Amino acid sequence: DPASLALAGQAYMQSHDYAKATKYFEQAAAASPKDSSFLARLGASRLAVGETDQAIKDLQSAANMDAGGSKADALLVLANLNARRFDQALTAAQAWAKKQPKNPVPYLLEGRAYLGASDSKNARAAFEQALKAQAGYFPATLALARLDLDGGQIDAAHERLAHYVQQNGKDAQAMLALAELAARQGDGQEEADWLEKAVTTVQASFNRRP
Repeated sequence: DPASLALAGQAYMQSHDYAKATKYFEQAAAASPKDSSFLARLGASRLAVGETDQAIKDLQSAANMDAGGSKADALLVLANLNARRFDQALTAAQAWAKKQPKNPVPYLLEGRAYLGASDSKNARAAFEQALKAQAGYFPATLALARLDLDGGQIDAAHERLAHYVQQNGKDAQAMLALAELAARQGDGQEEADWLEKAVTTVQASFNRRP
């Protein structure tokens, strides 16, 4: 039963016995070769044991099977990024974006692939596309702010992050980024102010928990 084999594999994954997990996922994928989820799990387990090349092949096959986009697409992009195979990561991210054009994550990872290839112009365009897919998506906002900083546009980075906080309410991550920016500018008072706001925001979120 492929489902039972996959369940056993998942149990071994959770117990960090990736070699045994891989064996069970191999059996599940062999028993049900048209089920992309089994191949995706097999790819993930192979990544865990360091079998990067075969893992990427499994994830590519799984992604090709799933026209709607899946975990395999995400893992395929990330595996290629981690292996510094930026061209392959870019191709995988763009294929994923075609499947899920309203999902900001593939555009974010596309931007990271461009950055890995030292193409900041196209990276910026990809991050901006992520914001078009989901307004207020902080990882893309932060990535654009870092590009602003890399280009010496400190005021633009500050304006971008401050606007995010204004539009999206209390966000500790954005406040910490503003504190970091203030530190780079040598403005100790503004740095302290943003750090205090970030701490207050985090404490408030904990206090709201049941």
